[in-house]
Amino acid sequence: MKIRYLNKLKNAPTRPDLMTNEGISENEIIQLESSFNNGMMFPKALRELLYLAGDFCYVCDFGLTDTQEELQLFVRGNIDYYNKSIVRPFYVFDIYNAREQFLFIYLDEGDNPPIYAAQYCKLPQK
Repeated sequence: MKIRYLNKLKNAPTRPDLMTNEGISENEIIQLESSFNNGMMFPKALRELLYLAGDFCYVCDFGLTDTQEELQLFVRGNIDYYNKSIVRPFYVFDIYNAREQFLFIYLDEGDNPPIYAAQYCKLPQK
C-alpha cells in the first residue's frame, strides 16, 4: 500500500524502547470495511493506519481488545449501554481514560478526516 498521509508513522515503526507497530493485511481492512462501512472503502488515512499499525500501535491505545473488530464492537456496545448514538458512519481508533473516552473519525469526511473525541457520560467534577 502506498502511504500518503502517515509517512512519519511509516518511517518510525519502532520506538526507542523497542515497541514496534504491527499492521493488518489489506484483506483484513476490506473485511472491516464490509462490517463497519457497508463495504465502502475507508478514508485513505485510516487504511494507512490499519495497514501500518492496526494490530499494535505505540501511538494509539486499543484497550484490552485483541482485534480492530473487537474494538469497534466494544465502543458500539458502550454507546448503546449509555443510550448515546452516533448517526453517521464512524470508526474508533483509540480508547483512553479507563475506556470512558475514545477518539474516532467520521467515514464520510474525505481521505484525511479530522479526529473527534467522545465520552460515554459526563465525567464527575473534582
